[in-house]
Order: sequence, then structure tokens, then C-alpha cells
Amino acid sequence: MARSAKQYENQIKVIIVAALARGFKKAAIVDRIVSKAKSLNQVATKGLIFPELTGSVIPSRNDRWLIKKDAVIVKVGAMNYGVPQFVKIQINLEYGLSEEYYWLTEESPKASWHPDGNQIANWIKAKGNRGNFEYRGKSLDVNKDYQVRSVAYVISRSISRKGIRKTSLFNPFKDSNNGVEAVVNKALPSVYERINLLYGAELESALIQMFEVFR
Repeated sequence: MARSAKQYENQIKVIIVAALARGFKKAAIVDRIVSKAKSLNQVATKGLIFPELTGSVIPSRNDRWLIKKDAVIVKVGAMNYGVPQFVKIQINLEYGLSEEYYWLTEESPKASWHPDGNQIANWIKAKGNRGNFEYRGKSLDVNKDYQVRSVAYVISRSISRKGIRKTSLFNPFKDSNNGVEAVVNKALPSVYERINLLYGAELESALIQMFEVFR
């Protein structure tokens, strides 16, 4: 039975989404970022290690890479006797860290800036006595706002002058074996194999173009 262009598009899209979903689930990139944040002790405010609640990591879960409508786009060209002359496949994947955490990574520009003192103060309070902060030569009392504000100002001024220590928090996205591009590249052979098994000679003469866009 002859297929319409829309049927080709829908069926091929299902194949691609299924292959990518399996790949990203196995790679567990989001879980690895959270684990790395914990190993780097970036857990004071808890925001980074609970991406589902805070949006600190994009996507927020390993099963949310393909939820946007344009994550996978399949377009079938002119039909000739019920067979498409070409198939254009585009994969658009959006990923990263929210701005406040992106600046902690080696991926970000090496520019210094004056951070928000209120955020620094909240971070100091979150760390509490574990932070080993000092105020005028004595242990900081996190229950006294004037002490917290004073220490926050000193830290903010230091960051604005020296910048911050960059971390490898972004690395799981770029990992050569299980990063974003690696997952896509590993999935493509199974996609082509599945398309060949499903359509066989139908698409033998069709030009299949695959584009990857990572944002």
C-alpha cells in the first residue's frame, strides 16, 4: 500500500525519537552532571542538584531531551509514484545549564563580574557553620545579618577582581563517549538500519539528508 508524504514523515520521526531516547537514557547525562556537582561540593543551596525543581540543568531529566516539537523534524520531498525523492531529517537538541551555574563552568568566558551580594549572602547562610567563614578574626555567626552581609561583600569584591574558579561541570555534555554528540552519532546507524528494514527498496533511490543542530 502506497504511503503518503505525511506517513513517511511520522514513521521516520518515530524511529529517530525512539533511538535517541534509548541513547540518552543509557548515557544518563543529567544524572552525571548532578553527581559531578556533588563531587565538587556545589550543593550549598541545593538548586543545582535538583534540576527538576529549579531548572538548573537543561533538560531537567534524562527522558526530556526530545519533548519540544522541533527536537526532531522530518521533511519528505516531492513524491514520485508514491516514493519520496528525498528525506530531510533535522535534529535540534537544546542543552546546558541555567545562567547562574553556567558561569561556574570551564565552558563559560573567562570574564569577571560583580555577583549579586544577596545571592552570596544566601549561599553563606546555606553553608552555615560548614563554610568556616570568619568575621573580624572570629567564626561568622550566620544568624547575624550584618556579619553575613559584610562577608558577602568581601567575597563579591574578590570575585569581581579575580574571577572564580572554573569547574568541569559542563563536561558530561561534551564527553566523547557519552556526551550529546556521541549519543546522536551512536544512534544514527540503528536509525538507518531500521529505515532500511522498514522501507527497503522504497527509499533506495531517495536522498536522505541528516542535520544535527546543538544549542
